[in-house]
Amino acid sequence: MSSTVRDLAAVAEPLMDVREILETFRRCHIVVDGWAEVLTRAASALDQVPAELELRASTTWIASELNEIIAYGLQHDHSKLGMVADRTTELLASIKVPGIPRPEDKSWEFS
Repeated sequence: MSSTVRDLAAVAEPLMDVREILETFRRCHIVVDGWAEVLTRAASALDQVPAELELRASTTWIASELNEIIAYGLQHDHSKLGMVADRTTELLASIKVPGIPRPEDKSWEFS
């Protein structure tokens, strides 16, 4: 696996964690136990994305916004939470890791 593929896979994991926490709160009004720790780890990982990846600006923005959400809580600013959740979903949709099937792929076989 090339370093770029590894980097993309490493970005996808914290983004999935962010999406899970934020969407669970947005859609179901459920605060997941340990949400702050999960978002803290995700923010740290997203802030360390290599500069050569095109999505670096987006991941650092998400990390910064997550730190504010962590500081003030999920219920503090619904608009900010929505923007971060939406950007996270957009970024996840844009990541294509070779060998990992996507929902729109005709074949779901792993390479």
